[in-house]
Amino acid sequence: MTSIPLTKSAPPSASIVNELPEYTAFKSAVVYCGCILILPILAFFTSKVVVFDSILSLSVTSSNVCSAICAVVVLHISLGAFIYKAYSGTDKTSKQD
Repeated sequence: MTSIPLTKSAPPSASIVNELPEYTAFKSAVVYCGCILILPILAFFTSKVVVFDSILSLSVTSSNVCSAICAVVVLHISLGAFIYKAYSGTDKTSKQD
């Protein structure tokens, strides 16, 4: 016969709540990389079509240059947020009894 352990083990859902620090860092990096890739592209085309072509009616070259400047600004904001998150980190200390 097999004996039944007297200690309680954590349910499988508890392992999801207490994620590994490596997984949390990986998940955060993937989210920021997605923002760094997608947001500047969206900013470029949105500002080009909506603001510079429709509202301001700029020439094609001026519209492209202004849209590129907007995309670069959004890229720098995204990179700054990523660098801030990377250096600040998450110093969450938890006490276990």
